Order: sequence, then C-alpha cells, then structure tokens
Amino acid sequence: EIDSKRIGFVGISLGGILGAVFVSDEPRIKSAVLWAAGGDWGKLLTTSKHQYAKRFQQPGQPSAAEIEAL
Repeated sequence: EIDSKRIGFVGISLGGILGAVFVSDEPRIKSAVLWAAGGDWGKLLTTSKHQYAKRFQQPGQPSAAEIEAL
C-alpha cells in the first residue's frame, strides 16, 4: 500500500542534481532530500541525455555558464 500524499524523493550526487529538476516538474513528490547535489550543474543540465534535463537544452534557455551563475 502506498500513501500517495506522502511520496518523497532522495537523491545523492548526480541524483540530487537531476532530482532537483525532477522534483520541480513532478507534482506527486511532496518532499525531497538532495544530498551532495553540487558539481557542474550547468554542464550537466545542458549536456545530459536525461529527460528532465532536456528542457534546458531548448533554444532560449540559459547557457551552462548562466545556470552556474544562478
């Protein structure tokens, strides 16, 4: 049995980085733990083949350097 009102996400390292994008786009996730979610955010989001990073690779989206600056 799963309580759909208590679904969470835990991501470590790259899981934390991509998890931040995933959690921001997935309304069923109610809480998140993003552990050691650092590193080269800009490069990962602008070059990853992961479906949740693809939106950062569309025309008009921030560059890797702009993402890092944020």
